[in-house]
Amino acid sequence: NKLDDETKYKLPAYSEAMGVTSRDLAAAVESQIVMTGKAQTDILDDAMKFAEGLSKSTGVPLKMISANTVQIIKDTERYGDVTAEEATRIAAQLGQLGQTYEGFTGVLDKFQEFGSAAETAGLVSQITGGAVNLDAKELMYLASEEQEKFLPELRKSLLAGGFDKEAYLALSQ
Repeated sequence: NKLDDETKYKLPAYSEAMGVTSRDLAAAVESQIVMTGKAQTDILDDAMKFAEGLSKSTGVPLKMISANTVQIIKDTERYGDVTAEEATRIAAQLGQLGQTYEGFTGVLDKFQEFGSAAETAGLVSQITGGAVNLDAKELMYLASEEQEKFLPELRKSLLAGGFDKEAYLALSQ
């Protein structure tokens, strides 16, 4: 499927506005081709629209949201056919929590299979002296099926056990 003239014209502007490489944009457009059969920038148009709104409402920089959104859209192995709206909500959550996309996927990957989810949950419990007990089964389900809900649930579990940023810093020294 060939790119139309409008799409060719828009890609460099998106690269600049979103703070991403043309290679990453091409991968996002490829995912659009797989989903719709058309080589268009519809998913990028929608992503920018949602990212602008979320940036205003959350205070997370637009380029941070949009760059993470493109990474999420092109990562069909983890997210499947994610919509622009879902991808931008996940990206905004990452920004609010001060997480990078790479850091998030590292944690997400640890919870996508039960063995590694149980091992990670046990390690967290051990590190926190039993104060934090993660539900490995629930987190595995969220990591595999509802990624948008994964990070807030993990954060809620850690905070419920009294494990906040200060506790982490104290533990890491």
